[in-house]
This record gives sequence, structure tokens and C-alpha cells, in this order.
Amino acid sequence: MFNEVPEARRDHRFKAKEGAVAVLKPESKILGQIIDISLGGLSFHYMQNDIRPNENSQLTIFYASERFNLDGLAFKVVSDTVIESGSCFSSIIMRRCSVIFTHLTDHQTSKLEYFIRQCTLPQSWLEQGVYCGAATAMSF
Repeated sequence: MFNEVPEARRDHRFKAKEGAVAVLKPESKILGQIIDISLGGLSFHYMQNDIRPNENSQLTIFYASERFNLDGLAFKVVSDTVIESGSCFSSIIMRRCSVIFTHLTDHQTSKLEYFIRQCTLPQSWLEQGVYCGAATAMSF
């Protein structure tokens, strides 16, 4: 018999389009490319510096192509790890940070739903088994 590991995430994850960015404020010293996102949280890559993501910050999601901006997302860090570089010549250290959203307002949830419909890759909808026809038919 197989041992089943329960899935910790309750929401589908969708791959973000190139150019979707997460910024931690008020410092704004952590800025990175969003990897994937759900209504429950997101993960992003960023260049390591002297600041680490913490719950005293707020998250902003930005996507210029859609003129999308969502400020003031409260979050909790789930993980923040170094990404192993394939090159021994690079002195830049990249990290991957995964967060869960906390205390979202109805307005923030609505804007996240819009972001997922407009700023994620349709093939990631299919991978999750989510209908990607009309936006109103998508289930979140």
C-alpha cells in the first residue's frame, strides 16, 4: 500500500507570467520575480541582500503589462531558501521565498482573482485541472 502525504496547500498554484513582481514594503529592498501564485500565497525569486522577508513588511504585487498593482498584503513567510547556482563563476546569491497571505480583505481577494485570471500562464490552469475558458467559468 502507498503512503499518501496530504497536500499542505488548499489552493491551486498558477505560474505567473514573465514580469510579475513582488515587492516587500516599506523597505523595498526585496523585489523579485513571482514564480507561482494562488489565493493562499505565492513564491518569488530575489537577489540576496542584508534584508530578509518578515511579517512586519507588507507585500505588493505588480505587473506593468496589465497596469496591475495590489498593495498592503499581509503575509507569513513559509520558507526562504538559497537557490543553488549552476555556475561557480556567479557571485550573486539568489533566494526563493514562499509566503502565505493572512487577513485578506474582500477587495484584496477580488484583485488576486483578477491577477490569477489575467497574469498567469493558461497552461498552468490546465495543469491544475481548472477550466480556462471564460473568466467567469474559472473556479477558485
